[in-house]
This record gives sequence, C-alpha cells and structure tokens, in this order.
Amino acid sequence: MSAEKFSMSRPGGLILAGGASSRFGSDKARAVLNHESETMLDRALDLMTSLADPVYVVAPADRDYPNLLEDRYPGQGPFGGLITGLFALQSPVALVMAVDQFALSASTFQRLIDAWRPDTAVVFQAPGEPLQPLPLAISTSLAPALDELWLGGYRSLSRALDAIGTRTIPPLPGDQLQDADTPSDLCTGG
Repeated sequence: MSAEKFSMSRPGGLILAGGASSRFGSDKARAVLNHESETMLDRALDLMTSLADPVYVVAPADRDYPNLLEDRYPGQGPFGGLITGLFALQSPVALVMAVDQFALSASTFQRLIDAWRPDTAVVFQAPGEPLQPLPLAISTSLAPALDELWLGGYRSLSRALDAIGTRTIPPLPGDQLQDADTPSDLCTGG
C-alpha cells in the first residue's frame, strides 16, 4: 500500500455475506472451492486480513461466521451491508468485497487503493459497461451520505455509488472480478 495514503492506519475490510444464496442453493460463504477444504469465506478472510485491519463479515445475526458484524438492514442487499460496515470502521478507507468474489487478488485491491483519494469511492468499470460495484475502495466518511440515500429509498449499490460520484478505473484481464451465482461458477471461473 502506498505509505503516504495509509501512514496513520491500515484500511478496514468488509466482506459482504448477507445474501440468501437462493440461486446457489446453499450458503455461498460455506461453499468449498476446488474440492479442497477452503471455503469462499475462508478465502475472502485470508485475502482481506492480508490487506486490512479490522476485517468484518457483514451478515444477518443468525449466521455463524467469524468476525461477524450484524447487518443493520438484513435481507436488503449489499448496499445495506456496506452502510453497516462503514459506520463500524474507524479507518479512513474501507476495502469491500462480496464473499462470493472467490478469484480476487491483492493486486486487484492494490489498483483500487492506488486510485483512492479521501472522500471518494473507487470501483472498476470497463469501457461501455456498467460500473462493477464490488470490489470497492471507499472513504468511511461517506457513510452518512450513503445512509441518507438509503433513507431516501435507494436500494441499488450501483445507483448509490453513481449518486455520490464514484471514480472508476478500467479492469485488467488479471483482475478476475467474477462472482459465483451457482455452484457451476466455481468450476468455470464465473
């Protein structure tokens, strides 16, 4: 990480794991990768703890996950989970991912960190494509503005990020931003 940006503290980390996994058919966070014992949640925690401190897994209170932070808006999608996590962190910036983004790497997050500036959010967007709302580097200072959007009826994370003027950077082929909607996505790479 750039020393000038994070000399006072490391970024905080948020893993959004509150989804119902209805298309997946079982809890995505507990899905085993590549016929090994590592789950998507294990991989997400390993990656995020190498980059951030503290790291929270934002999910409903009934989930038995390590580092659980109870979602203020359970069952309402990633936008509510993001707001919950941003209010809990003390660091100036948060790195955020979905638990099912099983192929993300530290270098992908490094690209977001390098593009981040105070009071901004940074996401990937390919030319001519909609923005990719996760993974994300975002200033925790934006929590009140995002909460205001939530209270005003916003429920789409992409729409909310657009409303706050999020910066975008183009993904590189190695960024591997895919997620797993079904178990077969784990075999085919999303």
